[in-house]
Amino acid sequence: QLSSQAQTFLNTKSTTTQDDGLVLVFCASQQSDRVHCIDVTVRCHPSARNSADSTNAPAAMPDDSLDGWRGYWNPFVHQFNAKSSNKVEDRVISDYVTPPPGDFVVDLAACRQDDHLWVACLASTNLTVFVDPHLSLSCRLPPATNAAEEGLTYKLGTSWNVSPQQMYNCVDISSNGLIAVGTDSGSVHVFNPQKGCLRNVMSFSSRESMITSIRWSVSPSNVALFCCHQSSRSSRNIGGGICCYDLGNPNNLSTTPLARHDLDSRPVLSNRLCDDGLLVARSDGIYTYSHSQKLAVSPIDGIKLAICAVPTHQVTSVVSSNGGKIIKDTATLSSYALVASTDSKSGRDAVDIYDANNKLVAFHVLLSPSHKALQAVGIMVANRSSAIVLTSGGALVTLTEKITSEKVSLLTQKNLYSAAISMAYADPSYHPSQ
Repeated sequence: QLSSQAQTFLNTKSTTTQDDGLVLVFCASQQSDRVHCIDVTVRCHPSARNSADSTNAPAAMPDDSLDGWRGYWNPFVHQFNAKSSNKVEDRVISDYVTPPPGDFVVDLAACRQDDHLWVACLASTNLTVFVDPHLSLSCRLPPATNAAEEGLTYKLGTSWNVSPQQMYNCVDISSNGLIAVGTDSGSVHVFNPQKGCLRNVMSFSSRESMITSIRWSVSPSNVALFCCHQSSRSSRNIGGGICCYDLGNPNNLSTTPLARHDLDSRPVLSNRLCDDGLLVARSDGIYTYSHSQKLAVSPIDGIKLAICAVPTHQVTSVVSSNGGKIIKDTATLSSYALVASTDSKSGRDAVDIYDANNKLVAFHVLLSPSHKALQAVGIMVANRSSAIVLTSGGALVTLTEKITSEKVSLLTQKNLYSAAISMAYADPSYHPSQ
C-alpha cells in the first residue's frame, strides 16, 4: 500500500524551495507489520539541464542512484515491561530478545503540517500517528525496539475492543491534523491528536456497508469527508457507493455532520482526491465529484487498476510595465490524470497520463510482464509535476514532467504542430512571436 498522498516535505521556512524538497514514499503491506521509507527525491527533481533556460540555474543534481530505501519502523511493535523488573534474567531478555511482531498494517495516510511530516498507521484494531518518523528509522532486521517512537507519537487512549464486523479498515489524515477512520460496519471515527493521545472528537454511522476508502477535503471555509462503500469484502464489484459529509468550518468544527450528500450508488474500483473533489475510476470512464454532486465524466474505457490526479503548477511572467507598475500573467500549464490499466493487446499493465487541457495522451508506457500496477500518487516538487506508481514486483515507477521547450520539441518531431502551438501558447514564459 502507498500512503494516501504522495508527500513532498519542503522546507517552508526557506524562501527558495527549488532544490530543498524531500520526497519520501511510505510503503506497507497487509501481510507485514512494518512501514518502509523510500527516498525518491532526486528522481522527482528537475535536473540542471532542464533548467538551462534559467539565469540562476542550480548546480547539477547528483545521480538518481542516491535515491533508495532508507529504513523502516514497526508502528505497532509490542513492548516488554521487563525493564521495570529487578530480576537480572528479565533485564537480559528485554535487551537481547526480539519482541513479538505487532499488528499488520491495514492502511497508511500522510500529510505535511508546518515543518513536520505526519504519518498515520492503521491496524485492524489499532491506530498510531507518528511525527517525522523518517528521522528515526531502523535498518536492522528484525527491529529490537520501535525506532520511530524516539520521535513524537500519538496513540489511542484506550484499546479498540470491538466485534470483527467493526474493525478498522481505512484511514486518512487532513492538513489540519484530524484523523478519520472507517470501519467494516460503516461507522466513521474522527480523532484529534493532543498531548500524545488520540482523542475521539466525532463518531457517526455512515451506512451499513463497509467503508473501503475515506478522504479528507479541507478548504479555508469548509471541511468535507468522502466515504466510499462496498457491500461485502468478498465481492469488490457488487454494491457500494460514494457519499460526502459536510463538517463545517475548519475553525469551528461541528461535533456531528451538518449534511450528508449521496453522490453515487455504484461500486468504486479506485479513487483519489482531486483538488477539492474526488476522482473515481470505473470501467466506463473517470468520474469527478464535488462535495455535493457529480461534476464531470471522461469516457475512458477499460478496467482501471489505479488512478491519481497529478498536481498542476502555475507559471507567472511579466507581460508589460505600465508607469512603473508590473503586470503579470499567470496560467496553469496542464491538468494531468494518471490511469493504470491492463492493455488489451499485450495483457500487460499500462500507465497512461492524460493531458486534459491539451486533449492528448501525454505519456504511455507498458510495465514489465511480471509487474502489476497497485497504487499511484501525484506530487508537485519545485514547480514540476511527478507521478509515482507502485507495482506488485516491488518497484516504484517515477514519472517527472518535462519543461515546455522539451514538450514542444517532442510534439513537433511527431508532426503534432497544433498541440505544440497550444502548449507553447499556454506558457506565459513564451513570447507570442515565438
